[in-house]
Amino acid sequence: MRKIRTTVVTAVLTAVGLLTTPAAALAADDVPARPGMGTCTDRVFGGTFLCGGNYGEGKAFYKFSNGTEEIFVIGTDHAVWTRWTVVGGELSRWTTLGGRSEIGPIVTNRGRDAVSVTIRDSQGTAWARDRSTAGRWGDWRRVSGSAPSEPVA
Repeated sequence: MRKIRTTVVTAVLTAVGLLTTPAAALAADDVPARPGMGTCTDRVFGGTFLCGGNYGEGKAFYKFSNGTEEIFVIGTDHAVWTRWTVVGGELSRWTTLGGRSEIGPIVTNRGRDAVSVTIRDSQGTAWARDRSTAGRWGDWRRVSGSAPSEPVA
């Protein structure tokens, strides 16, 4: 009953925009225990995300040519979440890119501020989502082979 109540309250708060962190989908005590895995918080961007074990540091960054910095994390719901700096040093709200990952996010530069975020699901399948130079995100697409182990700058 507690989990149902927590899920309903979380869904309502998220729907009205009062809960917008990567931890929105699951309470910290709902994160399955895995060897070496835990949760972390970034000192600049905040948020609660998975780290340790397969997740490594649990975060990846990209700095755009205009100085905007963006963080990508795997939330406690295993979805990719992102947040970025905006003019004046403020931070955007957390935004989910969806997906479901069992590793930390890998961000690759595709040139001229176009980036890809790559994750791997529980079956080991690699998935990527691309951001265009105009800032639009495409859909998740399956990547042949396995996810890269290191970002390509």
